[in-house]
Amino acid sequence: MGVVSKILSHVDFKHERHEKGSNFFNIELNQGRGGLPIHIQNEAFRIEMTKPEFTQFATSIINAANKMVEYKDLSQIEKELK
Repeated sequence: MGVVSKILSHVDFKHERHEKGSNFFNIELNQGRGGLPIHIQNEAFRIEMTKPEFTQFATSIINAANKMVEYKDLSQIEKELK
């Protein structure tokens, strides 16, 4: 394992549908030991990727979220999250 240089993000799931299982995940920038520098992980899973892979992954998630907003009525979910 390398050394965590910086936690890029910490995501908390604060909705009731996330009460079972893990309630967070971290996105970490790591260095050392020649491993892959970006880790998305919590106590149940771990994904490692290079910086270009992470950029592509993050872009895909943003594009998918934008398409979902276009195609679906999200007003009910928005009310639940408030």
